[in-house]
Amino acid sequence: MKLNELLKVFLFANAIIFVASCSNEFEGEPINKPQQEKTNTDSVAKQESSKAKLDTIKEKIYTFETNSVPVYSWNNNDVFLGKLVYSKISSLSNFEFPANINYINKIDMNSGIYGGELYTLSAIPSYEATHSLLDNMLAAEPSQQKGFTVDSPSDSLSLRELHFEGMKRLGLPLDEIVMGVSYKKIHDTKRYKLKTLTQIVGSVTMDYYEKTVYSNTLSDEQLAGMSMINNINIGRTAIVVADNEGTYCLITFDKYGSRGVVFGNKTLEETLAATFLTQPLRIVSFNTMDVVDQIVKYTKYDVDMRK
Repeated sequence: MKLNELLKVFLFANAIIFVASCSNEFEGEPINKPQQEKTNTDSVAKQESSKAKLDTIKEKIYTFETNSVPVYSWNNNDVFLGKLVYSKISSLSNFEFPANINYINKIDMNSGIYGGELYTLSAIPSYEATHSLLDNMLAAEPSQQKGFTVDSPSDSLSLRELHFEGMKRLGLPLDEIVMGVSYKKIHDTKRYKLKTLTQIVGSVTMDYYEKTVYSNTLSDEQLAGMSMINNINIGRTAIVVADNEGTYCLITFDKYGSRGVVFGNKTLEETLAATFLTQPLRIVSFNTMDVVDQIVKYTKYDVDMRK
């Protein structure tokens, strides 16, 4: 069965799931559990113990892996189906792409809002090709879906732990966003609660290809260090950080992934569900596959917690 036929079944199935989920109207209630990302055993232990009052993050470089790379304004224009990316990066906030790749052969692409119309295109990988599909999909004015997932790793984080969780989960220096300065430069004794909201309403994906899509001659070693973007997720994200003194920080994003930051009191959290849905749909993340075998391939990245 071709991938576009599979995608139709997938979109239809998600539509049924979503309709069933929407019967539970809520104010910030998740419709399903967030996906667990792979980590090493040591980091899992440290994450679980971060609920304690003591900062347990060691002064070292932590390495994680994920198949859902977040997209923001600084890498939004580099994201398209069929693009080669590095499978090991220094951090989620410093994503670099191989330069001078010459794409020459067409790939089959599909896009759709879950439960909506399916759009298809056969084209050479490019930003323009992928975004023409996105534009068609979003022009259909998808209904305001209300369901979203909520991820809240801890309600008692130090500022240093907040930085760690932000860089690990989101690729964002939350300490600098909230305080205006790195945790390394100030003495802060407050405790912080972190909540992340995510809604995925559709995707743009590519079919398996038979011909190599680029003309570059790449060695086995080079290919081993690369992946290919094979799926792009469309939706919304928002982040809430609250300290134990009652100050709340709400982080939202425009359609390009540029963030907006608002400070206030608990009202920000109480009205979060409504505020969340006022955000435009955008590219939230992308998934990758192995260039040769065309199977899922995770991206490894670091979080540097050294002084």
